[in-house]
Amino acid sequence: VASVVASAGGRGGGPADRLRAAVGQLRQDAQDVHWRDVAHEFAPKRMWREFRGKSVRTQAFVAITAYTATTTGMMYGYLRYSRSKALRQHQLVLKAIRGE
Repeated sequence: VASVVASAGGRGGGPADRLRAAVGQLRQDAQDVHWRDVAHEFAPKRMWREFRGKSVRTQAFVAITAYTATTTGMMYGYLRYSRSKALRQHQLVLKAIRGE
């Protein structure tokens, strides 16, 4: 953040100035950093090793959060599926009543 403000002339500037400075910084970073370096940083083996190096409390927090997010997503998916299935059945009943 400090580099973005500094690149905006150190004056802080308005929101538009800060946004332009941030976009310029991102553009410069994209030119300076090779995609292989980024891919190396996010290699699954490396990320797993770093995660296992965290405290047990952090690992438990991440596990519980991931479980909760996954479960919630699956519940919403099931509810949406059930709703669309009930709607299709309702439409079939109405079609049969109308004699179509």
